[in-house]
Amino acid sequence: MRQKLFNKKDHTPNCATCVHARVIEGDAELLCVHEGVVDETDACRRYTYDPLKRRPTKHRLSGEFSAEDFKV
Repeated sequence: MRQKLFNKKDHTPNCATCVHARVIEGDAELLCVHEGVVDETDACRRYTYDPLKRRPTKHRLSGEFSAEDFKV
């Protein structure tokens, strides 16, 4: 059985993760195949999720390490 790549309830559609949107070099806007120039936060009815465009969240390290953490 194939698993889903993400939970759709936790995801809000936006053009930054759409299949149809392309990045315009040096600008905060995107070029959509259907809508033209759009903002990253916009979304239309043709929105299709592209998992390769997702930006994962960065995890912060606590910074508190001991010598035992680096022993093999």
